[in-house]
Amino acid sequence: MKNFIFYFLTLSLIYLEIIFKALNSLSIIDISTLFISLLCIIISSLICLILNIFKQKGKFITVLVLLSILPIYFSANTCLHNMYKFYFQMSSLSMIDQVAAFAGDGLKVVLNNWLIILFFIPLILLIVLRKYINDKSDIKLLLISCLISLIMYLPFALDDYGYVYKTFASNNMIQVVNKNGVISGFCFDIGKAISGDKSDIEVIDDNIETSDDEIEYGYNAFDIDYEALNSKINNPEIAALNSYVANKTPTKKNKYTSFFEGKNLILFMAESFNGICIDPNLTPTLYKLANNGFAFSNFYSPTIYSTIGGEFSELTSLLPELGDLPNTLSIFRSNSNTYPMGIGNLFYEKGYKTYGYHNSTYDFQDRNVYLNSLGFKKYNACGLGLENDVDCNHWPASDVDMINATFNDYINDDNFLVFYATVSGHGPYLFDSKENVIAPKYEEMLKEYYKDKLGTGKNASLLMAYEAGQIELDKALQTLIEKLEAAGKLDDTVIALVGDHHPYYLTEGMSMDDYNKLSTYERDEYIELYHSNFILYNSAMETVKIDKVGSQLDVIPTIYNLFGIDYDSRLLLGNDLLSTTSSIAIMADNSWINDYGRYYASNGKYIANDGMDLGDSYVDTINKKVSNMFKISRMIMRNNYYQFVYDNK
Repeated sequence: MKNFIFYFLTLSLIYLEIIFKALNSLSIIDISTLFISLLCIIISSLICLILNIFKQKGKFITVLVLLSILPIYFSANTCLHNMYKFYFQMSSLSMIDQVAAFAGDGLKVVLNNWLIILFFIPLILLIVLRKYINDKSDIKLLLISCLISLIMYLPFALDDYGYVYKTFASNNMIQVVNKNGVISGFCFDIGKAISGDKSDIEVIDDNIETSDDEIEYGYNAFDIDYEALNSKINNPEIAALNSYVANKTPTKKNKYTSFFEGKNLILFMAESFNGICIDPNLTPTLYKLANNGFAFSNFYSPTIYSTIGGEFSELTSLLPELGDLPNTLSIFRSNSNTYPMGIGNLFYEKGYKTYGYHNSTYDFQDRNVYLNSLGFKKYNACGLGLENDVDCNHWPASDVDMINATFNDYINDDNFLVFYATVSGHGPYLFDSKENVIAPKYEEMLKEYYKDKLGTGKNASLLMAYEAGQIELDKALQTLIEKLEAAGKLDDTVIALVGDHHPYYLTEGMSMDDYNKLSTYERDEYIELYHSNFILYNSAMETVKIDKVGSQLDVIPTIYNLFGIDYDSRLLLGNDLLSTTSSIAIMADNSWINDYGRYYASNGKYIANDGMDLGDSYVDTINKKVSNMFKISRMIMRNNYYQFVYDNK
């Protein structure tokens, strides 16, 4: 059959992209399908031009290898997206240990996404129809097809305000794949690895002051002439960061500055914690803590690269990314950076003893390395001795047991900072003691409590098993509070808690309709999925309600201001949520929400809050700010910038 390879390969590539869209709940009937089809024609034409130099066997082997690799790549991206909400990048290989640690769960994800077998149909057809691969493709046809497709595609790609350009300019793999296809995403990834980043960043001042407070408290900033430092260096990225910081307005101190000074701090990163789990009857301690102290009603815990992404944002106030190597997370996990402005180091300088605990493997994701770098002088976990008091041999370990096993380490100190990374809320969410030893403890109670609300079936069971893990967290907090009270330290201790990410073991394969059965309002899968809580509680204070939008980025600056820690707010991406500076919650695909509205990157739609429509230019401004924030995080980490600043204080 004349030109069989060209037609077959073109249709195969378009087929793979359309099936990918279908399996990832992406729109098929839209303009992106046109762009993707044009790109498939261009790529297929170029491949066939090269294949013309091969004989029949060489052509078959080449196309066979291509159509064997592509289905695996498409399948991997489908599974990653449906579970973790991101796509594969070459630098994702730096996280291969995490994948290996949960290989069994990965197999379940593959089985749950069994329709990925559809990606292998072109491969099967190729083997069946191999006898037709005996012709040379018509060069004239290939050139004309490539040229026409290119002419149709380029006007969109070259338009600075156009769909294609804006997608690639976002520098976001999720947007590139969703809007331009998997193959475009692969090319984008390779291109980024080759070209690297440019050091062009700028201050984007989007803050709208709303405070009428007449008292001037000053600013959280160092007295450093950052611009003057550029005369001492020959590093364009550090120079760009210096100029950025010098021209950025620091956050103002306020009436809550030093509000908690001298108190102890116990900070939690709670596994898969989300606002849907808070129930006045099932989790009364969480309910009490979330609605007292500083009560944040618009807080988000976006999922950006699983647990380590949330922990990175919580502990550094920077954004995680897996772009070109070295990326922020690979540096964070190494011992190459120092963090003089790390929470453990700053509290240690104020005379606090600093502790870190995790009731699972001590070196998973190199937590032992980065907690030490951040200033946690004592760290205990499974493999370092915690297994003597906590059952680390069954999954997941108990948060209650971790509190009981560690409390005496610090309770007699004059001042202490404690960081707990919990694990009881981890998936899989099953009432099977071989898979999850926590969930069966609460099975009967949950089935009775939810019988009229959730009904029966697989998804109902998943939701209840998830809630079981959060009940264990609730009991751990109850145990902690009781022990603090018995020791006479409760009023002198602040409890802070955020989640690392949304419970993605639930949403993988579950509709939002089912997920929302645990929610008090209807959530979408792009922004509200990540709506959660920031618990910041002290028993001796009156409740202060905060409706400002915030995220994990804002945890550290808020804590620093409350505890009277000397820091420069311009060096952090988050903001003190008690200041007059507005904040933003950024999702993995560059969607965002702030006090003025929300932007959905999937379709470019912006919804302004009532009476707060600031115009189209405002959206473009914030989109640029979001892109800048990822780049700033990368540059800070890649240049060990905090050490540079402290060396020049």
